[in-house]
Amino acid sequence: MALSHEAPKVAIVSIAGSLAVERLFDTLVILGMMFGALLDSAFPAGADASGFPLQLVGIVGISVLLIALAWPCFNASKWSIQQQGRQLLVSLFGRSKATWVFRIVDQVLLGLGALRQPRLFLTILWLTIVHWILHVLGLYVSLRAMSIELPFSAALFVQGVLSIGAAIPSSPGSFGVFEALGAAYIEIWGIDKDLAVSWAILYHICTLIPSTILGAMCFTQLGLRLTSLITARNETS
Repeated sequence: MALSHEAPKVAIVSIAGSLAVERLFDTLVILGMMFGALLDSAFPAGADASGFPLQLVGIVGISVLLIALAWPCFNASKWSIQQQGRQLLVSLFGRSKATWVFRIVDQVLLGLGALRQPRLFLTILWLTIVHWILHVLGLYVSLRAMSIELPFSAALFVQGVLSIGAAIPSSPGSFGVFEALGAAYIEIWGIDKDLAVSWAILYHICTLIPSTILGAMCFTQLGLRLTSLITARNETS
């Protein structure tokens, strides 16, 4: 597909469902990293979460995540639309409108297909874990490069905080929010504030520039233009 410069034609609702699954897996893995980091004895002593010991928070959080991960594997049959539900929609909206609703829902379920197939579910989960562990390794190496000696669990926790912070609508590239969160949570381990801010700025630049360049390369490789995206948005609206 990449060699032929052809973009696959996929329904928007299927893409939306697929993106929702991607964000779901990212969220589960990120929270898992943060809860796992709380179990490390190297986490700063005296820290708590609204009076609750952090290790207890970590145990409870991981338990909840394991239940959330196991649920789709044991409830795969419940994802399909039951015949009774189809008949109800037909009686409410008429066959023509109900058929249109069926088509949209089927496309959404196609995007959510990973949650209905345990093998595919576990494969995507594994790849997501590898993806985020590589992110954490990069963060850990960047800390070491600036002579910031912290345990690996600190990198797990800070990466989770930065990922959640980057998802909050803010300035382009999350500049400001990224640095503030990174520096604040690095300081928990007793790191000097100036050094923490310097690390956050450098790490942000070193991660943002390569991903931006790669994104631009893929954009041009597909023969896309900003004007075509604006046109597509206007046609959709």
